[in-house]
Amino acid sequence: MNRWIALSLLLALTGCFGGTYQPDVYYALEPAPTVTAAAASSGQTLGIRVIEAPVIYRRPMVYRDGAYRVQPYDGALWAEEPARVLTNELTNALRASNRFADVASATTMRMPDLLLTGAVQRFEEVREGGRVQAVCSVRIDVRQRDTGALVYGATLEAAVPFEGVGHEAYAAAMSQAVAQVISEAVEGIAQAGV
Repeated sequence: MNRWIALSLLLALTGCFGGTYQPDVYYALEPAPTVTAAAASSGQTLGIRVIEAPVIYRRPMVYRDGAYRVQPYDGALWAEEPARVLTNELTNALRASNRFADVASATTMRMPDLLLTGAVQRFEEVREGGRVQAVCSVRIDVRQRDTGALVYGATLEAAVPFEGVGHEAYAAAMSQAVAQVISEAVEGIAQAGV
């Protein structure tokens, strides 16, 4: 008798009685930033550290519904961590800008002249006043490696309304928001005279 109770409890806990399995679905970010190449390089090297992100913005697609509540969607995940996408796309855009003698990960460069750090502040779907939009906000700092002097610093934010509904629309809008933030960062760094 005790075996039957234990077996029934085990089956109930493993989900064998009813319920449906919902597989995770992964969505890719495909930003296409606009970058204008400089005529000549500054001759400086730029080391980029991996952009940091809070745990909630690492893998799940999240939404903000109200002032304080940020919640993940069940089973909807980014194909690659957004902070990694931001780091890679920013690195590629800065290389394409032709403003530096070299742009690479700070961990692979011996002694870069400048260091770029960043932190994701928001990476979410926002529902406000009947509107739904993707919001990407990132703090970017560029400092002289030897003195620590701030050369460029800005919090960049882009909010792109959804065209359509669902997670595909979310991924498309967020891809545009990421592209805008990266384009603004590259332009801002150029205007800072770096």
